[in-house]
Amino acid sequence: MKQLFLLITALFFFFSAGGQTQADFRSDSIRRVYERETIFMMGNGSRYVKGGRAYLSGWNQVNLRREFELSPEGSAEFNRYRKLKTISSILQVVSLGTTIYGLATINKRGGNEYWTWWGIGLAVSLGGAVVNGQAQNRLQYALWLRNRDAMSRPQDRGTLYVPR
Repeated sequence: MKQLFLLITALFFFFSAGGQTQADFRSDSIRRVYERETIFMMGNGSRYVKGGRAYLSGWNQVNLRREFELSPEGSAEFNRYRKLKTISSILQVVSLGTTIYGLATINKRGGNEYWTWWGIGLAVSLGGAVVNGQAQNRLQYALWLRNRDAMSRPQDRGTLYVPR
């Protein structure tokens, strides 16, 4: 009786332990392609991750721009991001300049001129923050488009750009 119980238990485990199916192989290969080909930003945008390794975005994000070569839509969206990011940076510098000018004039004339320049600097800074938020949204959308195109392209071509 004990042997029959062991035999039935062993047969149960042998038949329930199925091998990998074709769908398992396909999902495993999709997962490997996903991990190898997709990228995401890390930190403040100065680094990105591809294939489990972190890479520098490069001066003016040149290395990151090369990653978008395989996706025309992603590349166009990335260029829109760069324009908005440049506008945001200019607005932040203008904001700082107006605030410093207001501080420089406070001792010369006195009065409310400082508060006028401070208010202008604050308004420009808030505008720059809004533009920066729009730029970050564009970057995330560009990454999404690029990753979508990386997953949908034929994998026998290999990667277009492999960072050092």
